[in-house]
Amino acid sequence: MNSSLRPCSLLNPRALRSFAAALVSVSLFAAPASPPAASAPSAAPAEAFRIIPVDDPNVVGVLRAAPPPHPKSSAKAIAAPVSDLPPGDPVWQTDYPAALRQAAREEKLVLLNFTGSDWCTWCIRLEAAVFSKPEFHAYADQHLVLMKVDFPRKKRLPAPEVAQNARLQQQFRISGLPTLIVVDATGRMVADIGGSARSSPRAFIAALEKQLQR
Repeated sequence: MNSSLRPCSLLNPRALRSFAAALVSVSLFAAPASPPAASAPSAAPAEAFRIIPVDDPNVVGVLRAAPPPHPKSSAKAIAAPVSDLPPGDPVWQTDYPAALRQAAREEKLVLLNFTGSDWCTWCIRLEAAVFSKPEFHAYADQHLVLMKVDFPRKKRLPAPEVAQNARLQQQFRISGLPTLIVVDATGRMVADIGGSARSSPRAFIAALEKQLQR
């Protein structure tokens, strides 16, 4: 055998490169097709949200939150409590010491109404013009304890009340009816409401306030 012969022509570098290229081509054509990629799931529907500012400097952006529910249109409004009802008819005391104690307790004055409730024409007119009016009721409710010192002719009063009223008539020197005297909680006279103030609650209140400012 001739030793100069080369062992295998396949060992030729050019041939090897050609062979390698052929193998690559074959592998590409012979490679099985890759399975189709799975389709991406459909995106979830966007939820309604409202933007909430973030005060924390370490947080960037906004937070998402569900929108507040709409108020029900069928909800009924609750009526506000009534607090400005007019005062009721004032209560007239007939016990002088009790009236003074009430005035001290409530820090008020005492209005002494010397009257002949069932026979004195001017006393009856005073009741209609002043004492029956809501304006007087409102003022008395805040400032006065009311006391009736009555000298009736048709109705009979309890004996202690008759004696008490006689003493008050002498104490304040009452000579005619009606007479309106205002005293403090100690029984000291602070006002004598004249006849011109008996025509209306406004005139009565103005006369009393004027005397209290002296």
